[in-house]
Amino acid sequence: MKVTLSVLSGLHRGAVAHFTIPPSGTTSIVIGADAFNTDITLLDPGIQPVHCRLTADQKGLCLNENNGNTPLSRGLHNIHPGDYILYGKPFDCAGISLTTQCASGVKPFSRRKAIIFFSTIMLIVLIILLFFVRMPATTTLTERFLSAEPYRCLSWEVMDNQLIVNGFVTTSAEEKLLSFFKQQDISYRLSVITPDTEQRKLNGWLNSRPNNHLTAELSNTCGHLEIQGIRAPHQQDRSLTDVLPVMLVSSEESIDDNSTITDEYIKKLDSLINTLQLKSVILDFTFSAQLFSVTLSKSADNTVKKQLHMLLDEFNQDFKFNYQLDVRVQPVSKPKLVVRAISLGRVPYVILHDGKKYQAGSAPDKDTRIISINKEQMVLLYKDERYTITFTDDKK
Repeated sequence: MKVTLSVLSGLHRGAVAHFTIPPSGTTSIVIGADAFNTDITLLDPGIQPVHCRLTADQKGLCLNENNGNTPLSRGLHNIHPGDYILYGKPFDCAGISLTTQCASGVKPFSRRKAIIFFSTIMLIVLIILLFFVRMPATTTLTERFLSAEPYRCLSWEVMDNQLIVNGFVTTSAEEKLLSFFKQQDISYRLSVITPDTEQRKLNGWLNSRPNNHLTAELSNTCGHLEIQGIRAPHQQDRSLTDVLPVMLVSSEESIDDNSTITDEYIKKLDSLINTLQLKSVILDFTFSAQLFSVTLSKSADNTVKKQLHMLLDEFNQDFKFNYQLDVRVQPVSKPKLVVRAISLGRVPYVILHDGKKYQAGSAPDKDTRIISINKEQMVLLYKDERYTITFTDDKK
């Protein structure tokens, strides 16, 4: 039997090599760039000196060795050592298309041989038909599989006989996709992001925050996660996406803040403050991640602090928080007067920093009233508290 190996593309398109195969034996075929050690020489880019070794026998070409960086292929299928390439079926080697044809010696046919011959021809025709029909059928099946709902956020293309898939898909859907590719013997390259993995990372961070009622949910929009829930009091004034750690989730995954800001917390606090009659002594209150900080007037006593503990306990219980109380008392301010000069005449007076004269009974400002002045000191009333200013040698 004679076998003809033909080059269908590349620099040596049209080149052929002929081989004779013994009836019960094999013939070695070497393809490569080394003209002295190969049976058919190709000088195209990517061809190794001895690129591959094949054995031709009665069944077809069997790949024995491949020294190239990429496997030989037929359509979407890779050819590995030990695989057969049927005669008449084209295949690719380093991007170069080749094919083989075989011809038997001319001998009178017996009836048995004629039956075998025509059966073989029909089989070859069937194999060729299957080859040309299988590629579109496989592609159609892949398109149908990837058009299902779990894969709507994926994009794909065929490049160099390889299916390249990108986008977003859940972990379970990814596993089914890989199983499908293996069943169909499809060469693929998968580069996807699993939103449920990103969701777990985001929820892990949110759950580690004190007094947090927010969760991350999967979005119907491709490449998006949603933050849902009611914000805690200390989360009311900042965008949550601004406080997330950098690179917590993939940069290709967008986070939508759909959390709710409520006024129920303030209503509850106002109600408790009015019920406990604390409005006159509470000057201000704020929330941080763990603290409920209250600023009291200096007139507040320990009873007020006990009432605040009761207030916060009820607030925490109603809204399932665990804030701790932080009480601050308004710092005591002092009068800020500078005495420029003193007169101890019949009616003593002082000249202050504003250049004006003030005697006992006068008021430098709305919070201050001078009670008495003598050669050593001045007594005044500042915000209902009595203060004594002692004069120094420089009268200040």
